[in-house]
Amino acid sequence: TQACGIKGYKDTTVKLTREQYNELEQYLVEFRARLNQTSTREKAIPIFKDAVVELDKYGLLPKGMSVEKAQHSIIHSAHISLTSVLMEKIGNPVCFSSDNYSNLFCLIAGVTDNTSFENPASIFFYVASHLNINLYLMFLFYSLYSRITGYSRFNPLGILNRINFGGYDEYNSREYPASGWLTTIGLSGLTSNQGNIRGALPIEGTHYSAGPFPGKRRYPGVIGFIGIKIGLGSLIDYYTSYFEATYLYIGSALWIEVSTDTPESQYMRLLEKGNMIT
Repeated sequence: TQACGIKGYKDTTVKLTREQYNELEQYLVEFRARLNQTSTREKAIPIFKDAVVELDKYGLLPKGMSVEKAQHSIIHSAHISLTSVLMEKIGNPVCFSSDNYSNLFCLIAGVTDNTSFENPASIFFYVASHLNINLYLMFLFYSLYSRITGYSRFNPLGILNRINFGGYDEYNSREYPASGWLTTIGLSGLTSNQGNIRGALPIEGTHYSAGPFPGKRRYPGVIGFIGIKIGLGSLIDYYTSYFEATYLYIGSALWIEVSTDTPESQYMRLLEKGNMIT
């Protein structure tokens, strides 16, 4: 378990019995069902608070973090409490794509595989490594990006993390989605997705490759995440999966945009709209 954007707390590793894990899985099913029955942030807040209490029962809060601190950090993040209220007052002038599921200034919860987290420092060094500069500096910056990205998986001091869902595997020439469920409640109300999920933010994802070999291009789906993320599954898989793993996460975010379409479905939808240029 790690705290994102909440300083001063160490990571926690917890081993659950099979019975405890089954109970936790059943609770997450009920938690998602309750979220899907609400449509406003105010109604969702008690559900998120209850989730923090439940996670604490299994020792799944970051080390040293109280239930009250976790609840306050997740629900009362400044960029959620202030900006969302302001935009609601002026009538929510934001337009979203009908092809994707979007939300702004939202509470967010989900469990997905093929998911990775990056902090602003790792993204900065990634961008720096692609500038037209000295070759040695490019190599240094990319090495720093790789190290910081790996470290951000275990770093409780991450601020405004980016969450990537799936990506494109160049080595096998195929797209791979994340899979699981994702629910948000924000300016566009409730969005709930289950199954294959791809990041669809209109920004270029980072590219990971071991040296000159083909690698993976990630699909960003969330920016500005603050909250708690819990890595699930085998520790071996967690350490050796090119920063991608299965996570349970609960918190708040600035902007989310994901797609559940396959590439073929997206192509057909564009044709139907007459937007495809030939």
